[in-house]
Amino acid sequence: MSESRDIDGWPKLEARMASATEVHAFGQATLIYNYLEEVTGRMLVYYLPTDIEFSEALFHRMGNPDRMLLLTRLIEGQERDSDIIEALKHFIRCYDICTENRNILMHASLEPRTSPDILPLSKRSKDMRVGKIFFHLKLSDIRGAADEMGDVFDYGTRLKLWLTYRSDHDPELAKMMGWPSYPARPPLPDKPQKPRKLSLFQPPKDQPSDTSPPAPSQGMRPGGSKG
Repeated sequence: MSESRDIDGWPKLEARMASATEVHAFGQATLIYNYLEEVTGRMLVYYLPTDIEFSEALFHRMGNPDRMLLLTRLIEGQERDSDIIEALKHFIRCYDICTENRNILMHASLEPRTSPDILPLSKRSKDMRVGKIFFHLKLSDIRGAADEMGDVFDYGTRLKLWLTYRSDHDPELAKMMGWPSYPARPPLPDKPQKPRKLSLFQPPKDQPSDTSPPAPSQGMRPGGSKG
């Protein structure tokens, strides 16, 4: 694994928190999740009975738990084919895990590190009784989470195209996707494996989980090494 903390002198010395390869993995997870969120919004708009402008505005005003609950209820109320219902619910389950992983990566803080191969992160739990929760991640964990977001994005895109074709029978779309011509029903996309949740790290019992780490010494950053 590359230990370089900058690319062509960027970012500034005092702002370098992790290796360039780790920051690259974080960036990929952020970007691909944004695309995944977008296709999820398009799916919700497809099922909502309101106009597109209102439906899109509603999606962006809702939190993810409410989005998934509403989408699930719409699917259950409008779909009759059990295969389609299961395909859509599989997407929702996968998206929910991707969202949880993305929130960990985007809202966690870096703890002092003791190994170049482990990225120690902490995040405040929503449960105030718990305090901090910790994650000890390898580069492969972050890359794996990003790859799985990509797999779910690809699945969601193909699923949305399938729904669109069911509605308009566009021959150009069928040709692009390699589907049989209408009225033959195209196959549903293959389901990806359910993503893995990023695992919690359990600190030793004599180390309280809500204790903040000591402030880095001068010239040190949360990553645990000097410039």
